[in-house]
Amino acid sequence: MATRDEIEEIRTRVDIVALISRYVTVRPSGKNFLAICPFHPDKAPSFTISPEKGLFHCFGCGEGGDVFKFLMKIERIEFPEAVNRLAAQAGISLKSERLPSDSLVQLRELVERVARHYERRLKEPVGKRALQYLLERGLTPEVISRFRLGYAPPAGEDLLKAFKGQEEQLSRSGVVMEGERGRWSFFRDRVIFPVLSSQGEVAGFAGRTLSNEEPKYLNTKNTPLFEKSRLLYGLPWARSAFTTHGEALLVEGYMDVIMSHQHGFAHAVASMGTAFTEEQARLLKRFVSRVLIAYDRDVAGRSATLRGMKQLLSTGLEVSIVLLPTGEDPDELLRREGQEAFQNLLRQAVPFPEFYIQALLEENDARSLRGQEQILTSARAFLQDLESPALRAQVLKEISGSLDIPMEDLLGVKGREASVIIGSGAPDKQSWGVEEHLMYLMLQGEYPIERATRELKPEDFQRFSRAMETLFSLYREEAAPPDRIAGTRGQHLLNEWLSRLDSEDQEELRELAVSERRDADSERAIAQLLGQLRLMSVERRLNALEREIKESQRRHDNATIQPLQQEQQELFKERRQLLRQLGWGASVAKGGGRRDE
Repeated sequence: MATRDEIEEIRTRVDIVALISRYVTVRPSGKNFLAICPFHPDKAPSFTISPEKGLFHCFGCGEGGDVFKFLMKIERIEFPEAVNRLAAQAGISLKSERLPSDSLVQLRELVERVARHYERRLKEPVGKRALQYLLERGLTPEVISRFRLGYAPPAGEDLLKAFKGQEEQLSRSGVVMEGERGRWSFFRDRVIFPVLSSQGEVAGFAGRTLSNEEPKYLNTKNTPLFEKSRLLYGLPWARSAFTTHGEALLVEGYMDVIMSHQHGFAHAVASMGTAFTEEQARLLKRFVSRVLIAYDRDVAGRSATLRGMKQLLSTGLEVSIVLLPTGEDPDELLRREGQEAFQNLLRQAVPFPEFYIQALLEENDARSLRGQEQILTSARAFLQDLESPALRAQVLKEISGSLDIPMEDLLGVKGREASVIIGSGAPDKQSWGVEEHLMYLMLQGEYPIERATRELKPEDFQRFSRAMETLFSLYREEAAPPDRIAGTRGQHLLNEWLSRLDSEDQEELRELAVSERRDADSERAIAQLLGQLRLMSVERRLNALEREIKESQRRHDNATIQPLQQEQQELFKERRQLLRQLGWGASVAKGGGRRDE
């Protein structure tokens, strides 16, 4: 298997325009090139090639990627063959070949020994603080042992000393990094969570920092054994419980899984903090027909829930949502309220259509025409990927009842076949909102990443919260990351970023990356967009506060009402300031629908 450096060298040296022009006629268009898409019937050129980003994207069918993806798609070949062909074309001699089976066996044996090493370290004096942390989090010694938790000491040479003469294998397994300063342990001063394959073999690791270091969690980078988009944390321990429970419980984090198992919910698995993928959905379908999703109910958690629903539903699984208390995850809830309270929430899980409509109503003002249009636009994009007519019909029925729009107005008739109007037709991709515009400026290298990490938080976003979280984590992982997405190093960062996202995020970010639209004054645009993003966040919180105040008034809970009203007044003041800064006067934020009285 080619190394990461070899793959990046191939990407850099292969001219994507020259490669694609062998198969279709391309013509220049500004900084990009256009062509008739070879992957779907295309009347007008909708296939865009960006030599600057090393990407192609079709605005018609959504197909896109880099030189490897194009060759794989057009020639119908697998990734290793595409690598070999492009390496030969670029005159690159690959030093690394695909590992023979005996080398894979040796690698599996090594990561197993590394896992045991981390386990021993946790029990030694050097691991005292890590063990105390786990016990204080409520884990029992038995469950710590069952999940094989360990500890990576702060010393960067810990693994190198313990496994002398095996430096190359350690690097290949992802637990040792290489750079100009030599080799060092990837995990340092972190609690270690071994990640096992569905067969129960150690494939890779995750590490949780014991300090304030960012990111809080680190995963092993992709290796011949570990590809996190194809694995589910906790699966080997959950397989037998799937039969008992008749379903899987999908949670977000490692501690959520472990605490769930400790309290008897042994059917819990997690996607390791990444966006839930199609491969993970297919993996679950091998064992169950129904999935309960128990993600956080904050903005990022709700966005992740919706995407997870889409992947699971597209695979044909039945999906229901566990409504956790706001601000809590399964780990916290189980520690605070125990098994019975969590079991009650599982029993009250909400079916997919009901949850989806409720999420739309919470995000948009259904009383206004604009809010209703936003609900219909969001539903259109979501329903496009649902293959089940029955599910689409359920969602439409919920929308019809919630918005008081007759079903016949949501349906169109073409010939003798009824087609769902709300579920057809792609939205105008150039009608950017605030989030898309900010992402565009970042993808064009006009908004530096380092600055974005200071001025933004992933939770500031609704649509791109997971993408931003992934980018910021990746940026902090790199020893010397590029300041912006520009040049060769920026292109490498972009490729790595896209590889860690789900297909939906990849498609949208590729569209933005290859778009021609430019701002005459990018600095002014960034300042305006940051103000709008904050204003939208304030509007969402004001809408939530209004609901919380009404609920507290209904319960006559005066002790709760006062701090809520105080926060409301502070946000009213901040909103007025933001509106003045943006030059909007008394107008309301886009998507808000509220005015100060």
